[in-house]
Amino acid sequence: MALTTPLSGNFDLRDVQTLFALTNRPTGLRGMYTRAFGSVTNGVSSMRDFDGAGRPQVTDTTSGSQVGLNVIISFSLTLGLAEDYIRVEYANNLNDLGTVNSTFTSTWTYTTGGSKEITLPIADDTYYYRIEFWNNFNDQHVDDREFTPALSVVIVPPTLSTPGLLSSITYNSIDNSYGLSWTTTGDEPTGYGFEYRVNSGTWVTPSVVNNKVNWNTSSLSTKSADIGSAVLPDPSDIYEFRLRATRSGYTTSAWSNIETYNH
Repeated sequence: MALTTPLSGNFDLRDVQTLFALTNRPTGLRGMYTRAFGSVTNGVSSMRDFDGAGRPQVTDTTSGSQVGLNVIISFSLTLGLAEDYIRVEYANNLNDLGTVNSTFTSTWTYTTGGSKEITLPIADDTYYYRIEFWNNFNDQHVDDREFTPALSVVIVPPTLSTPGLLSSITYNSIDNSYGLSWTTTGDEPTGYGFEYRVNSGTWVTPSVVNNKVNWNTSSLSTKSADIGSAVLPDPSDIYEFRLRATRSGYTTSAWSNIETYNH
């Protein structure tokens, strides 16, 4: 490529900086310049040592796998012989990558090679992401940074474990409520859905649930609540109860076992 300004006489690197500043240098030489010297603002350059390092390369990127409410991404990095920087961009839609609608993780610094496994929060039913990487040799302009091809993972919400409804149901005639207790395993639910029926009739959702004990605590603890009934029971009525666990981002659990209370 022919230079637009001929070089003559004695010159040093600062002369080259001036010659190839953002406002002067040919467009095709921008990449060469930024890798060697760096730039701060348009037309204003700062001296920078030439690292002599190549670009890092991200390889073996795999589709994200789901663990609970997180996506795990694995990849390997080939060093460019300088500090390498990596961050992940992710979005709900493929076309949102590279726009203000995407999100970047924090940046990881690599000083040695090897693989990396990172965890990202689930964003939507389908999750799109790509890895951005650069190092001291090519970090001075956004166009010098490189991206892996975009990948996606389809999120399957995990299903909560079925609660175990205990048989020790109590009745409180003062407020016409039934005391239920149960246990959970696995990921902790944040809520529960209850139903009851009388004499094998239609299942009904109670309008009153009081005295919630040990909700949102360790999954190994016993939970309890008082379930209000809309009508007063007759002496021979048989009440049946069941419940299921709920939590945002999870599939609601199956109904628990059915327990009865005989009046």
